[in-house]
Amino acid sequence: MIRLATAAEADEIARIINAAFEIEREFRQGERTSPAEIRKLMNRETFLVVEQMGRLIGVVEVRIEGTIGYFGMLAVDPSARRAGVGRALVEAAENHCRGAGCTIMTLSTGED
Repeated sequence: MIRLATAAEADEIARIINAAFEIEREFRQGERTSPAEIRKLMNRETFLVVEQMGRLIGVVEVRIEGTIGYFGMLAVDPSARRAGVGRALVEAAENHCRGAGCTIMTLSTGED
């Protein structure tokens, strides 16, 4: 089930993102994100999560600016990879933005 994330899930969301971005370790100091950063982002952006059997297994950050939708921090728990979770999250992000009137969708790399 894909749904909107809650602030109470920030710790688990950060864990999933950090596990997925572990490959960046040699290029980045520290973790990709933190629960505090996730909570801060939730004040202005949307996070969609995949919940399976009461457990979060995927997440994507979604931001809308006018008619442009962005998605980033797409992450799937290592135990759930190769099951279509990432694809489902991208589709959900696109649908969310389309529903908000976006006509363009782009990927945020997390770099300014």
